[in-house]
Amino acid sequence: MAIFEDLSERVDRLLLRNRELKRTTALIADQLLTVTADRDSLKSRLSAARARVDALLARLPADDLAPTASRAASIPVQAAETASAIETAADAQQPLQPLQQAAAADADSKSKAKVPDNSKQAGSA
Repeated sequence: MAIFEDLSERVDRLLLRNRELKRTTALIADQLLTVTADRDSLKSRLSAARARVDALLARLPADDLAPTASRAASIPVQAAETASAIETAADAQQPLQPLQQAAAADADSKSKAKVPDNSKQAGSA
């Protein structure tokens, strides 16, 4: 008799698990429908925003676009080097104080304005 009771318990657990899985599947299907609708809505909004941006760009005079491109090309290489150094320091988890001091010194030499040294405050925090 113990074998039949054991088998009966296993069958009951399997039936319960089957019902749980069906319920879970139904919930996931509902979530999928919701997420799909959200995705479609976001795609539509993105398309509309792109159309508005394209319309605004088309309204700009052509001669206004050329100076922007020349200004973009004149960005100093130092900015890229500084960004690279900051990323490297962050990756190595090194303190950023020497980089901040170098950037402040660079800004000071360019603007001839005195920049307050915040490294002491950062060190005490």
